[in-house]
Amino acid sequence: MNFIQKILTKKYGWLILPLAFAGITYAASLLRFRIDLTAEKRYSLTQPVKDLLSNLDSTVNITVYLAGELPADYKKLSIATQDMLALFTDASYSKVQVHVENAVEGLNDTAKLMMYDSLASIGLPVISEDKTEIIPGAMVSYKNKMPFIIDLRSSRKVFNDFNVINDDPSENKEATRNAAEALLEFKFANAIDKLTRTEAPVVAYVTGNGEPADLRVNDLGESMRNDYVLGTFNLKQGYPKAEEINALVIVKPTIAFTDEDKLKLDQYIMHGGKIIWCIDKLYAEFDSLLRSHSDFVAFDRNLNVDDILFKYGVRINGDLLQDLNCSKVPVVVGQNPNGSPVMQRIPWPYYPFLQTNNENPVSKNLERVLPIFPS
Repeated sequence: MNFIQKILTKKYGWLILPLAFAGITYAASLLRFRIDLTAEKRYSLTQPVKDLLSNLDSTVNITVYLAGELPADYKKLSIATQDMLALFTDASYSKVQVHVENAVEGLNDTAKLMMYDSLASIGLPVISEDKTEIIPGAMVSYKNKMPFIIDLRSSRKVFNDFNVINDDPSENKEATRNAAEALLEFKFANAIDKLTRTEAPVVAYVTGNGEPADLRVNDLGESMRNDYVLGTFNLKQGYPKAEEINALVIVKPTIAFTDEDKLKLDQYIMHGGKIIWCIDKLYAEFDSLLRSHSDFVAFDRNLNVDDILFKYGVRINGDLLQDLNCSKVPVVVGQNPNGSPVMQRIPWPYYPFLQTNNENPVSKNLERVLPIFPS
Protein backbone atom coordinates (compact mmCIF):
# COMPACT_ATOMS: atom_id res chain seq x y z
CA MET A 1 0.00 0.00 0.00
CA ASN A 2 1.57 3.30 -1.08
CA PHE A 3 1.78 6.61 0.80
CA ILE A 4 -1.40 8.12 -0.66
CA GLN A 5 -3.43 5.02 0.14
CA LYS A 6 -2.22 5.18 3.74
CA ILE A 7 -3.44 8.76 4.01
CA LEU A 8 -6.83 7.90 2.54
CA THR A 9 -7.34 5.13 5.06
CA LYS A 10 -6.99 7.59 7.94
CA LYS A 11 -9.78 9.70 9.33
CA TYR A 12 -10.27 12.89 7.29
CA GLY A 13 -7.68 11.59 4.86
CA TRP A 14 -9.84 12.69 1.94
CA LEU A 15 -9.49 16.27 3.26
CA ILE A 16 -5.75 16.20 3.83
CA LEU A 17 -4.79 15.58 0.19
CA PRO A 18 -6.70 18.56 -1.33
CA LEU A 19 -5.36 20.86 1.39
CA ALA A 20 -1.81 19.64 0.79
CA PHE A 21 -2.20 20.13 -2.96
CA ALA A 22 -3.56 23.65 -2.43
CA GLY A 23 -0.67 24.47 -0.10
CA ILE A 24 1.93 23.21 -2.56
CA THR A 25 0.29 25.17 -5.40
CA TYR A 26 0.29 28.36 -3.34
CA ALA A 27 3.91 27.92 -2.31
CA ALA A 28 4.90 27.32 -5.93
CA SER A 29 3.15 30.55 -6.97
CA LEU A 30 5.42 32.47 -4.61
CA LEU A 31 8.54 31.08 -6.23
CA ARG A 32 9.92 32.82 -9.30
CA PHE A 33 12.48 31.18 -11.52
CA ARG A 34 13.44 30.76 -15.13
CA ILE A 35 16.00 28.73 -17.02
CA ASP A 36 18.49 30.59 -19.20
CA LEU A 37 19.34 28.39 -22.19
CA THR A 38 21.42 30.97 -24.07
CA ALA A 39 25.10 30.08 -24.46
CA GLU A 40 26.29 33.45 -23.12
CA LYS A 41 23.74 33.47 -20.25
CA ARG A 42 22.36 36.81 -21.38
CA TYR A 43 19.19 36.44 -19.29
CA SER A 44 20.92 35.64 -16.00
CA LEU A 45 22.32 38.13 -13.53
CA THR A 46 26.11 38.27 -13.51
CA GLN A 47 27.95 37.97 -10.22
CA PRO A 48 29.08 41.65 -10.10
CA VAL A 49 25.45 42.74 -10.47
CA LYS A 50 24.38 40.36 -7.73
CA ASP A 51 27.09 41.80 -5.48
CA LEU A 52 25.93 45.35 -6.26
CA LEU A 53 22.32 44.54 -5.42
CA SER A 54 23.06 42.57 -2.26
CA ASN A 55 25.04 45.50 -0.82
CA LEU A 56 22.36 48.17 -1.23
CA ASP A 57 21.94 50.25 1.92
CA SER A 58 18.56 51.75 1.05
CA THR A 59 15.54 51.22 -1.17
CA VAL A 60 15.83 51.76 -4.92
CA ASN A 61 12.52 52.55 -6.63
CA ILE A 62 12.13 51.73 -10.31
CA THR A 63 9.10 52.92 -12.27
CA VAL A 64 8.50 51.26 -15.64
CA TYR A 65 6.32 53.26 -18.01
CA LEU A 66 6.10 50.63 -20.75
CA ALA A 67 2.57 49.53 -19.89
CA GLY A 68 -0.99 49.57 -21.15
CA GLU A 69 -2.17 48.56 -24.63
CA LEU A 70 1.07 47.87 -26.52
CA PRO A 71 2.07 46.38 -29.89
CA ALA A 72 3.21 42.77 -29.64
CA ASP A 73 6.95 43.49 -29.79
CA TYR A 74 6.78 46.19 -27.12
CA LYS A 75 4.54 43.99 -24.99
CA LYS A 76 7.28 41.36 -25.13
CA LEU A 77 9.87 43.96 -24.09
CA SER A 78 7.64 45.06 -21.21
CA ILE A 79 7.33 41.48 -19.94
CA ALA A 80 11.08 40.93 -20.28
CA THR A 81 11.74 44.14 -18.33
CA GLN A 82 9.47 43.08 -15.49
CA ASP A 83 11.04 39.60 -15.42
CA MET A 84 14.54 41.08 -15.24
CA LEU A 85 13.57 43.50 -12.48
CA ALA A 86 12.00 40.63 -10.55
CA LEU A 87 15.47 39.09 -10.46
CA PHE A 88 16.83 42.43 -9.24
CA THR A 89 14.24 42.44 -6.44
CA ASP A 90 15.17 38.92 -5.36
CA ALA A 91 18.93 39.57 -5.49
CA SER A 92 18.56 42.78 -3.46
CA TYR A 93 16.43 41.14 -0.77
CA SER A 94 13.49 43.33 -1.86
CA LYS A 95 15.43 46.61 -1.64
CA VAL A 96 14.69 47.13 -5.32
CA GLN A 97 11.02 48.07 -5.53
CA VAL A 98 9.41 47.94 -8.98
CA HIS A 99 6.32 49.86 -10.06
CA VAL A 100 4.71 49.40 -13.49
CA GLU A 101 2.72 52.51 -14.34
CA ASN A 102 0.45 53.49 -17.21
CA ALA A 103 1.02 57.22 -16.97
CA VAL A 104 -1.95 58.25 -19.11
CA GLU A 105 -4.59 55.79 -17.96
CA GLY A 106 -7.93 57.51 -17.40
CA LEU A 107 -6.81 60.88 -18.86
CA ASN A 108 -8.56 62.75 -21.64
CA ASP A 109 -6.73 63.60 -24.87
CA THR A 110 -5.60 67.04 -23.70
CA ALA A 111 -4.31 65.70 -20.39
CA LYS A 112 -2.53 62.88 -22.22
CA LEU A 113 -0.66 65.33 -24.43
CA MET A 114 0.36 67.36 -21.38
CA MET A 115 1.54 64.20 -19.63
CA TYR A 116 3.57 63.10 -22.67
CA ASP A 117 5.22 66.52 -22.84
CA SER A 118 5.96 66.40 -19.11
CA LEU A 119 7.56 62.96 -19.32
CA ALA A 120 9.56 63.90 -22.41
CA SER A 121 10.87 67.00 -20.63
CA ILE A 122 12.57 64.83 -18.00
CA GLY A 123 14.17 62.62 -20.64
CA LEU A 124 11.75 59.73 -20.98
CA PRO A 125 11.33 58.54 -24.59
CA VAL A 126 7.84 59.05 -26.01
CA ILE A 127 7.24 57.52 -29.45
CA SER A 128 4.27 56.83 -31.72
CA GLU A 129 3.86 53.46 -33.42
CA ASP A 130 0.74 52.17 -35.18
CA LYS A 131 -1.08 55.32 -34.01
CA THR A 132 -0.31 54.34 -30.41
CA GLU A 133 1.76 56.48 -28.05
CA ILE A 134 4.38 54.39 -26.26
CA ILE A 135 6.77 55.26 -23.44
CA PRO A 136 9.59 52.67 -23.68
CA GLY A 137 11.42 54.01 -20.65
CA ALA A 138 11.93 53.65 -16.92
CA MET A 139 12.97 55.91 -14.05
CA VAL A 140 15.29 54.79 -11.25
CA SER A 141 15.14 56.74 -7.96
CA TYR A 142 17.43 56.50 -4.93
CA LYS A 143 17.21 58.61 -1.78
CA ASN A 144 17.11 62.33 -2.65
CA LYS A 145 19.29 62.08 -5.75
CA MET A 146 18.14 63.12 -9.20
CA PRO A 147 16.36 60.14 -10.84
CA PHE A 148 18.13 58.23 -13.58
CA ILE A 149 16.21 57.83 -16.86
CA ILE A 150 16.56 54.63 -18.91
CA ASP A 151 15.59 54.09 -22.55
CA LEU A 152 14.54 50.45 -22.75
CA ARG A 153 15.05 50.26 -26.51
CA SER A 154 18.24 49.06 -28.13
CA SER A 155 20.53 51.76 -29.50
CA ARG A 156 21.27 49.66 -32.56
CA LYS A 157 19.25 47.96 -35.28
CA VAL A 158 19.82 44.33 -36.26
CA PHE A 159 19.62 43.63 -39.98
CA ASN A 160 18.80 40.51 -41.95
CA ASP A 161 21.59 38.84 -43.88
CA PHE A 162 22.41 40.75 -47.05
CA ASN A 163 25.07 41.10 -49.70
CA VAL A 164 27.27 44.00 -48.57
CA ILE A 165 27.96 45.05 -52.18
CA ASN A 166 24.62 44.83 -53.93
CA ASP A 167 21.83 44.75 -51.32
CA ASP A 168 20.32 47.38 -49.06
CA PRO A 169 19.99 46.19 -45.46
CA SER A 170 16.53 45.49 -44.03
CA GLU A 171 15.88 45.56 -40.29
CA ASN A 172 15.10 42.39 -38.39
CA LYS A 173 12.70 43.90 -35.87
CA GLU A 174 12.47 40.77 -33.74
CA ALA A 175 16.25 40.59 -33.43
CA THR A 176 16.38 44.30 -32.60
CA ARG A 177 13.90 43.78 -29.77
CA ASN A 178 15.90 40.78 -28.54
CA ALA A 179 18.99 42.99 -28.47
CA ALA A 180 17.08 45.46 -26.31
CA GLU A 181 16.15 42.68 -23.88
CA ALA A 182 19.75 41.53 -23.68
CA LEU A 183 20.85 45.02 -22.55
CA LEU A 184 18.32 45.37 -19.73
CA GLU A 185 20.62 44.00 -17.02
CA PHE A 186 23.42 46.42 -17.87
CA LYS A 187 21.14 49.44 -18.17
CA PHE A 188 19.48 48.99 -14.78
CA ALA A 189 22.68 47.89 -13.01
CA ASN A 190 24.51 50.88 -14.47
CA ALA A 191 21.79 53.24 -13.24
CA ILE A 192 21.82 51.76 -9.73
CA ASP A 193 25.63 51.85 -9.60
CA LYS A 194 25.75 55.53 -10.58
CA LEU A 195 23.06 56.47 -8.06
CA THR A 196 24.48 54.54 -5.12
CA ARG A 197 28.22 55.07 -5.40
CA THR A 198 29.67 57.55 -2.96
CA GLU A 199 32.50 58.85 -5.14
CA ALA A 200 33.43 58.91 -8.81
CA PRO A 201 36.67 57.23 -9.95
CA VAL A 202 39.48 59.52 -11.11
CA VAL A 203 40.64 58.96 -14.69
CA ALA A 204 43.57 60.78 -16.29
CA TYR A 205 44.13 61.26 -20.01
CA VAL A 206 47.86 60.84 -20.56
CA THR A 207 49.79 63.35 -22.69
CA GLY A 208 53.47 63.81 -23.49
CA ASN A 209 53.93 61.21 -26.23
CA GLY A 210 52.06 62.82 -29.08
CA GLU A 211 48.56 61.84 -27.95
CA PRO A 212 45.82 63.89 -29.68
CA ALA A 213 44.32 66.68 -27.62
CA ASP A 214 41.95 68.20 -30.16
CA LEU A 215 38.48 67.50 -31.56
CA ARG A 216 39.46 63.93 -32.43
CA VAL A 217 39.10 62.98 -28.75
CA ASN A 218 36.53 65.58 -27.71
CA ASP A 219 33.67 63.07 -27.76
CA LEU A 220 35.70 60.67 -25.61
CA GLY A 221 36.25 63.36 -23.01
CA GLU A 222 32.66 64.55 -22.99
CA SER A 223 31.38 60.96 -22.59
CA MET A 224 33.73 60.17 -19.73
CA ARG A 225 32.92 63.35 -17.81
CA ASN A 226 29.45 61.96 -17.09
CA ASP A 227 30.82 59.06 -15.07
CA TYR A 228 34.31 59.98 -13.88
CA VAL A 229 36.43 62.77 -12.50
CA LEU A 230 38.44 63.41 -15.66
CA GLY A 231 41.75 65.21 -15.98
CA THR A 232 44.98 65.17 -17.96
CA PHE A 233 48.41 63.98 -16.89
CA ASN A 234 51.68 64.82 -18.65
CA LEU A 235 53.90 61.79 -18.33
CA LYS A 236 57.00 63.89 -18.99
CA GLN A 237 56.39 66.14 -16.00
CA GLY A 238 55.50 63.83 -13.13
CA TYR A 239 54.89 60.39 -11.67
CA PRO A 240 51.31 59.04 -11.68
CA LYS A 241 50.23 57.85 -8.24
CA ALA A 242 47.84 54.91 -8.00
CA GLU A 243 46.35 56.20 -4.73
CA GLU A 244 45.30 59.43 -6.48
CA ILE A 245 44.45 58.25 -10.01
CA ASN A 246 42.32 55.13 -10.49
CA ALA A 247 43.09 54.70 -14.18
CA LEU A 248 45.22 56.18 -16.97
CA VAL A 249 44.01 56.35 -20.58
CA ILE A 250 46.69 56.34 -23.30
CA VAL A 251 45.13 57.14 -26.69
CA LYS A 252 47.02 56.86 -29.98
CA PRO A 253 50.53 58.00 -29.00
CA THR A 254 52.77 58.97 -31.92
CA ILE A 255 56.08 59.62 -30.12
CA ALA A 256 58.22 56.77 -28.77
CA PHE A 257 58.12 56.06 -25.03
CA THR A 258 61.42 56.45 -23.24
CA ASP A 259 62.69 54.02 -20.61
CA GLU A 260 61.81 56.62 -17.98
CA ASP A 261 58.24 56.83 -19.31
CA LYS A 262 57.84 53.05 -19.16
CA LEU A 263 59.32 52.90 -15.66
CA LYS A 264 56.74 55.43 -14.44
CA LEU A 265 53.90 53.43 -15.98
CA ASP A 266 55.23 50.13 -14.67
CA GLN A 267 55.54 51.47 -11.12
CA TYR A 268 52.03 52.90 -11.38
CA ILE A 269 50.68 49.47 -12.30
CA MET A 270 52.73 47.72 -9.61
CA HIS A 271 51.07 49.94 -7.00
CA GLY A 272 47.57 49.01 -8.15
CA GLY A 273 46.91 51.48 -10.94
CA LYS A 274 45.14 50.54 -14.17
CA ILE A 275 45.92 51.58 -17.73
CA ILE A 276 43.73 51.51 -20.81
CA TRP A 277 46.00 51.30 -23.86
CA CYS A 278 44.56 52.50 -27.19
CA ILE A 279 47.56 51.87 -29.42
CA ASP A 280 47.92 52.27 -33.18
CA LYS A 281 51.10 50.29 -33.74
CA LEU A 282 51.14 51.00 -37.48
CA TYR A 283 50.77 54.30 -39.27
CA ALA A 284 47.74 53.81 -41.53
CA GLU A 285 45.55 56.85 -42.08
CA PHE A 286 42.70 56.99 -44.56
CA ASP A 287 43.34 60.64 -45.46
CA SER A 288 46.92 59.76 -46.40
CA LEU A 289 45.60 57.02 -48.65
CA LEU A 290 43.25 59.47 -50.36
CA ARG A 291 46.06 61.97 -50.92
CA SER A 292 48.37 59.38 -52.43
CA HIS A 293 45.80 58.17 -55.03
CA SER A 294 47.90 55.02 -55.31
CA ASP A 295 49.17 52.10 -53.30
CA PHE A 296 49.65 52.86 -49.63
CA VAL A 297 52.07 51.07 -47.31
CA ALA A 298 51.49 51.07 -43.56
CA PHE A 299 54.63 51.36 -41.46
CA ASP A 300 55.55 50.86 -37.81
CA ARG A 301 55.35 53.93 -35.56
CA ASN A 302 58.22 52.58 -33.40
CA LEU A 303 56.47 53.49 -30.16
CA ASN A 304 58.90 51.38 -28.11
CA VAL A 305 56.17 49.80 -25.98
CA ASP A 306 56.50 46.20 -27.18
CA ASP A 307 58.65 45.21 -24.20
CA ILE A 308 56.39 46.65 -21.48
CA LEU A 309 53.26 45.21 -23.08
CA PHE A 310 54.94 41.84 -23.46
CA LYS A 311 55.60 41.83 -19.71
CA TYR A 312 51.83 42.02 -19.21
CA GLY A 313 51.19 39.21 -21.68
CA VAL A 314 50.24 41.35 -24.68
CA ARG A 315 51.75 41.50 -28.15
CA ILE A 316 50.49 43.72 -30.97
CA ASN A 317 51.41 42.26 -34.34
CA GLY A 318 52.85 44.51 -37.02
CA ASP A 319 50.06 43.90 -39.51
CA LEU A 320 46.57 45.08 -40.40
CA LEU A 321 43.43 43.04 -39.95
CA GLN A 322 41.04 42.55 -42.87
CA ASP A 323 37.56 41.04 -42.88
CA LEU A 324 34.71 40.79 -45.39
CA ASN A 325 32.29 41.66 -42.57
CA CYS A 326 33.19 45.32 -42.74
CA SER A 327 31.97 48.89 -43.05
CA LYS A 328 31.56 50.77 -46.31
CA VAL A 329 33.36 53.94 -47.36
CA PRO A 330 32.30 56.43 -50.07
CA VAL A 331 34.43 56.20 -53.20
CA VAL A 332 34.29 58.19 -56.45
CA VAL A 333 33.48 55.67 -59.20
CA GLY A 334 32.82 58.05 -62.10
CA GLN A 335 31.44 61.37 -63.23
CA ASN A 336 28.00 62.64 -64.12
CA PRO A 337 27.44 64.41 -67.46
CA ASN A 338 27.70 67.75 -65.64
CA GLY A 339 31.11 66.83 -64.27
CA SER A 340 30.01 66.14 -60.68
CA PRO A 341 31.44 62.98 -59.09
CA VAL A 342 29.46 59.77 -58.79
CA MET A 343 29.87 58.35 -55.30
CA GLN A 344 29.31 54.75 -54.25
CA ARG A 345 29.75 53.09 -50.87
CA ILE A 346 32.25 50.26 -51.25
CA PRO A 347 33.09 47.66 -48.56
CA TRP A 348 36.44 48.54 -47.00
CA PRO A 349 37.97 45.40 -45.41
CA TYR A 350 40.33 47.42 -43.20
CA TYR A 351 37.27 48.68 -41.28
CA PRO A 352 36.03 45.31 -39.93
CA PHE A 353 33.13 44.87 -37.54
CA LEU A 354 34.27 43.18 -34.33
CA GLN A 355 32.03 41.24 -31.98
CA THR A 356 32.55 38.66 -29.25
CA ASN A 357 30.69 36.92 -26.44
CA ASN A 358 31.93 38.08 -23.05
CA GLU A 359 30.68 37.47 -19.52
CA ASN A 360 31.86 40.85 -18.21
CA PRO A 361 28.77 43.00 -17.54
CA VAL A 362 30.50 46.03 -19.13
CA SER A 363 30.95 44.38 -22.53
CA LYS A 364 28.31 41.65 -22.33
CA ASN A 365 25.87 42.01 -25.27
CA LEU A 366 27.82 44.99 -26.58
CA GLU A 367 26.94 45.84 -30.16
CA ARG A 368 29.51 45.50 -32.93
CA VAL A 369 32.60 47.69 -32.67
CA LEU A 370 34.06 49.47 -35.71
CA PRO A 371 37.85 49.89 -35.47
CA ILE A 372 39.90 51.88 -37.96
CA PHE A 373 42.88 49.99 -39.47
CA PRO A 374 43.17 47.56 -36.51
CA SER A 375 46.15 45.27 -35.92
